[in-house]
Formats: sequence, structure tokens, C-alpha cells
Amino acid sequence: MVPDAGEYPHRLAQEAYRVVGHHLLPLDIVFMSHEEFEWRSGVVTSLPATVLKEGKLLYAAGTA
Repeated sequence: MVPDAGEYPHRLAQEAYRVVGHHLLPLDIVFMSHEEFEWRSGVVTSLPATVLKEGKLLYAAGTA
């Protein structure tokens, strides 16, 4: 999640894919504001709902 994905979150994803570069495994990078994540998480079949149910935190910025 990002504080504000802006009007064009796909631009953030394009830059992220550029930075990640070539990768051997399938990879989806999705930028979503906290507000949008919360809003969509109420829909059982949404990505946020699945993340809340099955996801694992891999990295949290600002934590040690």
C-alpha cells in the first residue's frame, strides 16, 4: 500500500517493473492507497480481501 496511488497508479507499477528488471517468477505489482484497499476489502472476491485472508507480510517499511 502507498499513502496515495495518485490518479494513475499504473504509472507507479510501470516504474516498479522497470526497477525490478528481468525476473524468472511470475510477478504482480499492484499499487493501491490504504483508503482504496479498505474500500475494496469488503468484497469477498477482491484482491484486498484475499490478501487479508491468505496473505503474508514480507516487508514493512519503517520497521526494524
